[in-house]
Amino acid sequence: SHNHITAVTEDSSGALWFGTDGGGVCRLNPDGRGFTRFVHRPGSGTGLVSNFIIVLTADASGLLYIGSEHGLNIMDTRTGNITRHTIPGHEAETHMNNWIFDLYLDRSNRSDLWIGTSTGSRIQIINGRQSATRTWQISLSPKRLGTIEVPPIAVGSEMTKPLVMSLLGTSRDTGFDI
Repeated sequence: SHNHITAVTEDSSGALWFGTDGGGVCRLNPDGRGFTRFVHRPGSGTGLVSNFIIVLTADASGLLYIGSEHGLNIMDTRTGNITRHTIPGHEAETHMNNWIFDLYLDRSNRSDLWIGTSTGSRIQIINGRQSATRTWQISLSPKRLGTIEVPPIAVGSEMTKPLVMSLLGTSRDTGFDI
């Protein structure tokens, strides 16, 4: 399949899935011998939106969520059907805002998926099959070097973990290196 693995997850049936840096998504065959590969097919409109996978997660209903450099794919692991999603307002596949860096399934509400994108610390919730989207913009403007802590944030009945950052020096774009 591909040598550089960027993400690993297990689906509800116990199958292991691997995201790769250029080789798409691979499922370890049930017999443990070899892989079934799912890839981007340029111009086809089917398959993955990109072969550069950043993050994977799976839910209890058999859906595999695949975050890539060009948006979100949702695969039905029972059928292999893949649905492509881009970040609303940034539909061009190559737009930087479509980079998906983190995915979190809200276990208290099985249908909510939290998505961390590449710019502006934007977080989105896609309700199960993308019937609704809410967006929050979170901006941090550090005023000094050193270590800072963002306290836990309440989201519904859940609480995030505190985020600790070390600000080391200046950068051309932001003024700070994190």
